[in-house]
Amino acid sequence: MRTAFTKWENCLLALLVALAACSSPEQQTGQPPQDSETEVYTRRRIVVADSLIRGRVLDRNDSVLVDTRLQYLLKLPRRSPLDTLALGLLLGWDSTTVRRRIAEALPYPDAPAGYPVQLRLTAAEAKRVRRDSADWPRLALVERHQRTYTTGAAAPVLGYLSSEAQAFYRQAKRYRRGRFYRLRNGGVETYYNGLLQGRHGYLHPLVDANGQTHGTWAKDTTFRQGQDLHLTIDVKLQAYAEKLLGNRRGYLVALDPRTGEILAYVSAPVYNAATLTAPDQAGVRAELLEHEDMPLLNRPAMLANPPGSVFKLVNAAVALQLGAISPTTAFRCDQSLISCVHRHPPAKT
Repeated sequence: MRTAFTKWENCLLALLVALAACSSPEQQTGQPPQDSETEVYTRRRIVVADSLIRGRVLDRNDSVLVDTRLQYLLKLPRRSPLDTLALGLLLGWDSTTVRRRIAEALPYPDAPAGYPVQLRLTAAEAKRVRRDSADWPRLALVERHQRTYTTGAAAPVLGYLSSEAQAFYRQAKRYRRGRFYRLRNGGVETYYNGLLQGRHGYLHPLVDANGQTHGTWAKDTTFRQGQDLHLTIDVKLQAYAEKLLGNRRGYLVALDPRTGEILAYVSAPVYNAATLTAPDQAGVRAELLEHEDMPLLNRPAMLANPPGSVFKLVNAAVALQLGAISPTTAFRCDQSLISCVHRHPPAKT
């Protein structure tokens, strides 16, 4: 019995020695284990964007009418007197053009001498300013992407981007405030804004101190290019119709009789499509807002005038085709059929 007991004691002792050898140094010394440092991640929000994200506006023949393009703006010095003759030589303008362009940029004729003025330049003019920038340290050339009109026609149709028309809104509130809300007609640029504007993409990474990404903290969204908008307007016909009406007060809408598509849409007096958003057209906007003929009123959309006398020929042709009248049929001009407002001898019956 004594021998067996000694063997069991030896086995138990060997087992205890083995367990002690497998234990950690901290457990052997009686020190508690230390916690590892917790990694801290930073939330980031990255915009996936394109400066040309907004879609174009085209006419029925695929001519581009409105696009997002690089524009060059020349900021004139505010305090010191400006040598307009030297500025004209720099830009390739004559003195009359320099004075006219500056006057168009001022919101009112008696604006103070230090009023900030920005002039739109062509790429060639901007190149000349860069070349001679050392001689003109007080001039600042700014480049930015903005909606650009390739035609001066169809202003009420094309409209404007609201974010680029804030200066016009402020001017309109100062001139004849009661008509301001009727003037705020952004055309297809505003009406189809959801289709044209596209959508920026957003990434939401979790980033460590070394700039490494560790997953995301929110759902990412994909970038979407804005869609192009094709109009039924024929820009050449539109420009011709605007030339016909000119500064006379009235409006004209030409339709394709087969489909009802609008080929030309004119509200007169006419004005350049870029006037309401261009940074150097504040003076021109002021003249439009004060003009007694209200050129900024979108007449085809907002007025209900009786058709002109030429429309009597259309009605008569339809009636003849249907057999409702004959070539010898006559009517008294007593305003029973159409509102006739001019004086003439009564028709014979």
